[in-house]
Amino acid sequence: MIVYVKVKKYLKEFICNLRDDDGELVFGNEPVRFSKKSMEGQLINTWRREPREGVSPVPEPLPDDHACTYLQVEVEPVNGRPRDEKKIYLSQDAQCMIGKAIYERFCAYAFSYIQNHLNTQLYLAPKRKPVNSLAYLGMMDELGLTMIDTDTIRRAYDREKEKIKKQAGKKLNLFSKTLPFLRK
Repeated sequence: MIVYVKVKKYLKEFICNLRDDDGELVFGNEPVRFSKKSMEGQLINTWRREPREGVSPVPEPLPDDHACTYLQVEVEPVNGRPRDEKKIYLSQDAQCMIGKAIYERFCAYAFSYIQNHLNTQLYLAPKRKPVNSLAYLGMMDELGLTMIDTDTIRRAYDREKEKIKKQAGKKLNLFSKTLPFLRK
């Protein structure tokens, strides 16, 4: 079964190009497959419904200049749920929640990738200040992101950094002098 989720074009590109440590696609090609235990998979299984009379589960295509597109997601029916194979419709509110979960994943990935890249820069050139824009461009290149600009990645990175600082409850120094390669 295929369900459709409206997302920003760069998020679709991110999900379709995300690879694990072995170089394999995490979610596969479109239609992507989310794990039932992932946040996205749980939201899809919770919110999919049978389409009402006169409502098509396949959305109308969006114009090319639109900021969003539809991500096709393959869903396996849950055994023991009655008529589960007919539940292939997601409301706009449900699509918004799933899109937000995908954006949260993007922010977390951006933060992790950029922090790793900045620490690598600091390790390779300890007397120079790390350059964020190189990390943004590296992320775009590694994931093959063409529908995004560096400012979007910066906002995602800053959002996740603020979230982590807030959870830590104090000012968090991400470039501590206690890193093993900076000790004298």
